[in-house]
Amino acid sequence: MKPAGMSRQSSSNARYSVAVAVVASLSLLAIESQVELGIAIGACYIAIVLLISTMCNMSYVIATADVSSILILLGWIVSPAGGELASVMANRILSIVLVWTVTGLIAKRISLYNELIGKQQEFEQALRHSAELEKRFRQVVDSAPSGMVMINRAGEIVLVNQEAERQFQYRRDEIVGQPVEKLLPENYRADHPGKRDAFFAAPSVRAMGSGRELFGRRRDGSQFPVEIGLNPVQVSGEPYVLSSVVDITERRIHEEAIKQSEERLRAVLEAALDAVIGMDIDGKVTAWNRQAEVIFGWGREEVLGKSVADLIIPTELRPSHRAGIEKFRETGEGPVLNARLEMEAVRNNGERFPVELTILPLHQAGKPYFTAFVRDISARRSAQLKIQSMNAELTLKNDELQQFVYTVSHDLKSPLVTLEGFVGLLRQELNEGNMSEVLQCAERIERASQKMGQLIQDLLQLSRVGTVRNDPEMVSVSELVTDVCLDLKSQWEEHGIDIQVQDDMPTLFTDRIRLGQVFENLVSNAIKYGCSPQNPRISISGELSENDVIFRVHDNGAGIPQEHHERIFRPFERLDSPQEGTGIGLAIVVRIVEQNGGTVRLESQPGAGTTFLLVFPRTLSEHPKQTHK
Repeated sequence: MKPAGMSRQSSSNARYSVAVAVVASLSLLAIESQVELGIAIGACYIAIVLLISTMCNMSYVIATADVSSILILLGWIVSPAGGELASVMANRILSIVLVWTVTGLIAKRISLYNELIGKQQEFEQALRHSAELEKRFRQVVDSAPSGMVMINRAGEIVLVNQEAERQFQYRRDEIVGQPVEKLLPENYRADHPGKRDAFFAAPSVRAMGSGRELFGRRRDGSQFPVEIGLNPVQVSGEPYVLSSVVDITERRIHEEAIKQSEERLRAVLEAALDAVIGMDIDGKVTAWNRQAEVIFGWGREEVLGKSVADLIIPTELRPSHRAGIEKFRETGEGPVLNARLEMEAVRNNGERFPVELTILPLHQAGKPYFTAFVRDISARRSAQLKIQSMNAELTLKNDELQQFVYTVSHDLKSPLVTLEGFVGLLRQELNEGNMSEVLQCAERIERASQKMGQLIQDLLQLSRVGTVRNDPEMVSVSELVTDVCLDLKSQWEEHGIDIQVQDDMPTLFTDRIRLGQVFENLVSNAIKYGCSPQNPRISISGELSENDVIFRVHDNGAGIPQEHHERIFRPFERLDSPQEGTGIGLAIVVRIVEQNGGTVRLESQPGAGTTFLLVFPRTLSEHPKQTHK
């Protein structure tokens, strides 16, 4: 577009040229009316066409050529007659041809001129557009949040934006024209030109240094981690590389904090005493800590991606587990979530054991998942059962103690009352001089004191059971029982009892002295209470079963009613009170056998005799070195 002043000046020049052309044409017509110009008239009109052509307006030139052609013909009419008609006509026609030839040439020149002017205008417009684009490009680059650095093929910096100035601490005028290696740490500079040339040889949009850490170098020499994207561009046919530079210092700090947090969390989970199991919404394992490996026996790599239900949940509970997951999918709730419950779990060897379980629903990146905390409570259950057993035993012991205190006070009081009574009677008889009565009183006092002594001795023996123990040894039970029977020979011979001892009873690794005491009490008890008046007989035998060693002491006496089976093992309990004894012998038997890992059973019915069974673990017979603790 031309300036307004130039447009006004061109318009004025056009009007002047038209006026001159009109005047010249009219003058020529006037001259020709007086003088025969002939061929010269064409040259005159060509001059007028040339004058108008200076306006570079094709319509004006053609209009002038038309007018000139008409005036040439008109001049033929008004000019004085002269010459031959053919010559005059030829001159006139030739003049018109010359005018239009010149007009054609002028038209071509004007067309070329206008085309050139158009090209020039297009070029000027392109320059203006390019300048506008460059301005916008620089504005975009300068306002970019990432650092932008453009280099040419020689590796020289041709452009940087404000963010790059801030990142590298250089002003623009200090760095433009400098090699790009100035922005790199020294250990990166040596091989960078080769990599740069390789990129220019095969340019493509890509990240720089993929797979390794990159650093930039500030003006003060300090380094900072960066991410660099390479973008090849063409400017005026020349290749350049526009690099985007992102300072990732804050991201690295954040990532390091996250990494440390994750490592601490992982360390806590690995050190946890509970199994920690992560599950996705499908119930597949996503996390499995060390304690989970210990408790369930599955390694982490064996379980990742597998169904929790198939790994640790008993078969009959798996449908409930899957139904709970499905309900969570539908409602976001579950019957066992955020609650502590006890259930059974399964180890990889199929063993079932009790666990305490808590399942927490969590969300990460908008996706739900579960974290289960599982604690093996086998030891707790065992302890609870043991406590229950001990409480029951303690209750029994308390009852036993109450009965014991009552019985002891009664049985000890009886000899004391006897002693007190006969001492008073003894004084009376002494005062009266009845010596025979004195001797009888003395004998009764002696028997009462002996009874009290025996009672005290039995109490002492009962209290020592379990506190005084001898080293276990391999015992031939047949020989031991034979020796016991020989010690009691006077008693069973007195009653005419036939005693039969099995000579091949199993051996037992136990306390010889205490086991002898057990058989002595059982045989003595059978002699006193158990044998039939006719053909009294006691038999002692032993055998090995699949898991136990069993010894039997059988008599053919009257038997014991079922309701008294438990009672006779209590201290000071005697079913037949007139009989001798303190009622402690069977209580001692039970304590000794239990202290050595066995149990005492009773088989008896009225009229069918009585059998006491001593049952020990078979291991005490098969493995002499294994002691019972």
